[in-house]
Amino acid sequence: MRGGHPILPEGANQHRVNEALRPLKISILLMPSPNIKESLRFLRRRQKLEDGDEDLNELYFQDNTFFEIAKFVVYVTNKPPEEIVHEIQNYA
Repeated sequence: MRGGHPILPEGANQHRVNEALRPLKISILLMPSPNIKESLRFLRRRQKLEDGDEDLNELYFQDNTFFEIAKFVVYVTNKPPEEIVHEIQNYA
């Protein structure tokens, strides 16, 4: 399975996605920071969004769905790619 945003606007469909992902042994969430507001600021800068621009990432953090689906969370701010890969490999 590949990366993506497993968040759906309809509760019934979201429940189906959650149930489909639940049995997976590995489900990893990559986040800039444990702090949601800090993560959103980081993502806005990375996407070069201006103040007032719509940010779809805000929709993804309206609830805990990402965290409920993930079996493991890796915080990536200020980490080189090799360190992130090492964390993931140690988990897997």
